[in-house]
Amino acid sequence: MRGPTGHAYRTVALPGFPNLFTILGPHSPVGNQSIISVSEAQAQYIVQWVDRLQRGGVAHVTPREDATAAYVAELREAAKGTVFASGCVSWYLDADGVPEVWPWSPARHRAMLRRPELQDFDLEPQRVREGAVG
Repeated sequence: MRGPTGHAYRTVALPGFPNLFTILGPHSPVGNQSIISVSEAQAQYIVQWVDRLQRGGVAHVTPREDATAAYVAELREAAKGTVFASGCVSWYLDADGVPEVWPWSPARHRAMLRRPELQDFDLEPQRVREGAVG
């Protein structure tokens, strides 16, 4: 699954798909880390967004295209130094032969998902319906 930019934001969200979050989605570190710890970090991150949405004031959140592109560029640059970029043929490579695999440590994945970076998202305010009672 890919958003309009073709990639996921920090393994958990897709530009162009408001309020859609994924566990073990694109770029998730599934080949080099425990799926349980990856899923837990992603779930804890998603719960923070769900809590924020439930508190009100925000109706929709969507990762920004530029934030996603910056993340993917960093991921691709780091992947250049991995065995996946050594000329092998594997399912870790995209159609252009570029690694689409998580190139960093488990600690970096957990740190990256510790809390949402609000500036990386478009937040659509919740609108009050006319005649709505409170």
